[in-house]
Amino acid sequence: MHRFLYHSGQWLSALALIFLVSMTVTDVLCRWLFNSPIYGSNEIANILLTLSIGGGLVVTASTRSHIKVDLMEGLFVRLFGARYHGVTRLLESVGVLLFSAIVGVYAYEAWEFDEVTVVLEWPLAPVFFITSVFSALSVLYIFKPMKGAEQDV
Repeated sequence: MHRFLYHSGQWLSALALIFLVSMTVTDVLCRWLFNSPIYGSNEIANILLTLSIGGGLVVTASTRSHIKVDLMEGLFVRLFGARYHGVTRLLESVGVLLFSAIVGVYAYEAWEFDEVTVVLEWPLAPVFFITSVFSALSVLYIFKPMKGAEQDV
């Protein structure tokens, strides 16, 4: 289950970023050569970026490679000992679940009110639902990172 979720997050993020970069390059070339942008490219870029964030949370949590500020970590480890890492993981879990809940509420409201993008009129609920689920499942990796996942990256 853990490995499947990890690889799903990798594929979701990679494909979303590949499409995002390809579409952005194509959009810039179309604007420059033909003075005609891709219709709805901003909305597509926002959707792809949202999906890459959802999948990326699973990958970063599983390899413990997320960004953190450790300016005073040495001092806190000396003061609080091993409890410090437990508290930081608990706070990290609360933050990720809070983010997931906020995105989940937005997904529910988008589904309930049939919210669509302005230009292309694509439904927004599935995008935010996928992001919410992936981010919520990334909590599984906060307390127990995957062993050997770094080699798969």
